[in-house]
Amino acid sequence: MALTTQGGAEEQLVVLSYREPATTGRRLGGEQAGVALGQMAAGAGNLVFALAAARILDPAGFARLSVFLGLYLVLSLPATSLSAATAVDPRKRDALLRKVSAVSLLLAVVMAAASPGLAALLNVPIPMVVGLAAVLPASAPLALDRGRLYGTRRHRRLVESLVAEPAVRLSVGLSLAAWTGPVGAAAGVVIAAYTAREVARGRRHARRRLYQSRASAGREGTAGWTAAAFALLALLQTQDLVFANAILPGGKAAAYAALSTLGGAAAFATVTIPLVLLPRAVRRDKHSLAVAAGLAGVLGMSAVSVTAIAPHALSVALFGSRYGSITPYLVPYMMAMGLLGIGRVLVAHRCATGAGPRTTLVAGVVVVGQWVAIAIWGRSVGTVAATTVAATAALLVGIGVESLVVLRAPAVGSHFIRSGQRIEAAVSSTAHGLPRRAISSLGRAAHDPVVLAMSAVTLAGLAVRFVVPRGIWLDEATSIHQASMPFGEMLKNLGSTDVHPPLYFAVLWTTDHLIGSGPLAMRLPSVLAGTLAVPAAYLAARDLWDRRSGVIAGVLASVAPILVWYSQEVRMYSLFMLFALLALWGQARVLRYGTAGGWVIYVLSSAALVWTEYFAVFQLVTQQAVFVAAIIRRPQQRRQLLVALLIATFLMAVLIAPLEPFAWHQFVVNQTAGKGFGAPSQVGLAGAQSISVYTVLANLAWAVVGYHSAAVMAAIVALWPIGIFLALFLLGRNMTDRTAAVLATAVVPVVLLLAIGLVKRNLFEVRYLSGVVVALLLLCSRLVTGASRSIRMQATACVAIVALLAGSLGDEQVNGSNPRLYDFAGALHAVQVRYRPGDLLVYSPGDLDLVVSYYAPHIDAVQLGQAEVGRPAGTELFVLGSSNLMAPNEPSQLGRYLSDLRHQDRLVAVVKKANATVWVFKV
Repeated sequence: MALTTQGGAEEQLVVLSYREPATTGRRLGGEQAGVALGQMAAGAGNLVFALAAARILDPAGFARLSVFLGLYLVLSLPATSLSAATAVDPRKRDALLRKVSAVSLLLAVVMAAASPGLAALLNVPIPMVVGLAAVLPASAPLALDRGRLYGTRRHRRLVESLVAEPAVRLSVGLSLAAWTGPVGAAAGVVIAAYTAREVARGRRHARRRLYQSRASAGREGTAGWTAAAFALLALLQTQDLVFANAILPGGKAAAYAALSTLGGAAAFATVTIPLVLLPRAVRRDKHSLAVAAGLAGVLGMSAVSVTAIAPHALSVALFGSRYGSITPYLVPYMMAMGLLGIGRVLVAHRCATGAGPRTTLVAGVVVVGQWVAIAIWGRSVGTVAATTVAATAALLVGIGVESLVVLRAPAVGSHFIRSGQRIEAAVSSTAHGLPRRAISSLGRAAHDPVVLAMSAVTLAGLAVRFVVPRGIWLDEATSIHQASMPFGEMLKNLGSTDVHPPLYFAVLWTTDHLIGSGPLAMRLPSVLAGTLAVPAAYLAARDLWDRRSGVIAGVLASVAPILVWYSQEVRMYSLFMLFALLALWGQARVLRYGTAGGWVIYVLSSAALVWTEYFAVFQLVTQQAVFVAAIIRRPQQRRQLLVALLIATFLMAVLIAPLEPFAWHQFVVNQTAGKGFGAPSQVGLAGAQSISVYTVLANLAWAVVGYHSAAVMAAIVALWPIGIFLALFLLGRNMTDRTAAVLATAVVPVVLLLAIGLVKRNLFEVRYLSGVVVALLLLCSRLVTGASRSIRMQATACVAIVALLAGSLGDEQVNGSNPRLYDFAGALHAVQVRYRPGDLLVYSPGDLDLVVSYYAPHIDAVQLGQAEVGRPAGTELFVLGSSNLMAPNEPSQLGRYLSDLRHQDRLVAVVKKANATVWVFKV
């Protein structure tokens, strides 16, 4: 044991170097929970301060105060990165304090001198900029002192410092706010920072002991990289608010400030967790990462769950009715802040265990990407919030890719194989003590880098799917209306008016009657199914080829545009894709391992497929043919495979048989009405009278890169010869029976549906080829691993494809020229703002009746052709039209009606939303 003494006259530090005994998970959990409770108390106090300020100040004043608080975070959170440095190595506090104090004082003087220009740039008063300058000399020393408290585990003093800051804000800040407005509130924030600094310093001439384990010796660069990474995470959390205030108009900037305030509370609750983790991770405590990540996940998901219960009521109750417009973005933004908490934990652990440079690089790329995305798409509250969600999701994916592929690629590859063998042996074991073996297997899985990476990727995929910039459209409104009926009446309605099986509608009916019919609640089954598709893609590709292909497939599934699109829609196609993946996974397990479990997965998933969408029969037939081909090609296993296939086919027939009367009744009813099993095409190629090569290629392009404008799709389709040649070349290099099986699943259903589409044109749609979508996704993962044996080349290819898919996803979600993007929510909101008793809404086409009744149930509305001729003078007439959904004769009918109105009434406004337009006439 070595003893050294550090520190000056103010304080001495006794350093005892020894190997600290292992710490139990219970103690680690208590340590994390104690500090987290103090942080949450501080966060609650800061939230009360912001909410009270929102009530005291006018919207413009609150927006300026929110910007001040955001800038305060921008300045203090990078300073908090110094906490990370001294938490890793508390001995650095004294040396860093002298340097940081001089730099922060110089920066304060420069900022104060430049305050007029900065105030104009940031749109805040000059005294607020001076206040930001004044807080600089306190924030950095405060961060260093708190970091030392983390590193020496003096958590009681730490909690006192955390709680002191909001206490002063509430007592002093609110008093000054009521007296002098936002400038006084900002002054209270500055005073609170200095108070917290004094509490963190503690008593003078204190003599303390710091236990430094041998594991932390020699890590001189760890503290610096940790500080840099945490500074970047601070920018990731706060730069969206700064840019929103500079880009968005006043009302929207205030709304984003309210959104950021709530999200900041969720992020604030987890900010101590990685700092408590850092000294433990440096010492390589066994359970430290699992405890920290678990607590961060629990706190983040708790914030999301509380918000999701009643987001509109929460926003109105906390900020007032004028901030109700943030409701659609609350849950996704809270999800982003929850993911950021987990991301900070992962970054802390990676930095503490020697991966600081690469982790900092990943964080830097994400921060720059967020800035670029806001600059390109940041035109509304929703788009700025979406970039933040995407950035936090990208952080988790980037850390997963870095830890799995870049850092120790050769070692990780062999570790994958060994881990897979251990887990496979544990799962397949049926010996005595199975529960103990299962628990042991779960424990090993919790430390498996692949499991951790796929968990992060799945969470990222969940966050991306929660960002829904579009409202409910026609088909979704129909689903919601049917789910609101009594169950028996719903089945009767489906049998008489619809063309889809009842499984999805039963799930939606349960959701409606348990948690309500709000947009988020109704989309929840699709969101969950789409999220589960991420690990399902991993499992399918893993058992088809290898674990690396599985990881790539999972990453691609998290951002694949068409998977995300239908994960956000109140229709059955997300469930279709999930069951299609599970069916492919079951078949892969059968062909590779011959397990009974694989047959069970295949049978149940295939039956669920048909109960979800009738066109899934095409995939079922294809997979049955693949089994027949396997029987022919494997003479040694022919008898065993044939018997198993016959049993599986019989069981599937038993499970599907109850659906036959229901399906036949639907067919007879629709055939009698002259429709057969026809369904109106959503948009796009619906107007074509025949199927061309372009039609087929456009649907396949949709399956890969999602929905885009006609010009973009024409450019993509023009590249089809190159794409097909490259795909065949790469797949052909490593074509195996399993690859051929997936390729058949991607090709045969297209051919079969094309044959039907020649008779009924509107049935050839990518929606009915959802099984093909996931098969193409799996083939893409195989393209990456089959193109080269170099792990770095595979990583580069994976990153390039993810970037392409992420860009396509962004364009698909926010580009108003996307013919499948409908903003009826925005259009009807504009009507509701102006609507007064006596006004009338006329809509076309008539199928919009359910959309109108969903979003505007209290508005007097009729479809075009049923409006009364004369209207009372002084009232307003609203006309809602969507040309993409109209029958051939309806656009001209709407044009004549608008022309007549222009002659007799005054057009006062035209509101244009994505594929929805509202004309406002004053009678």
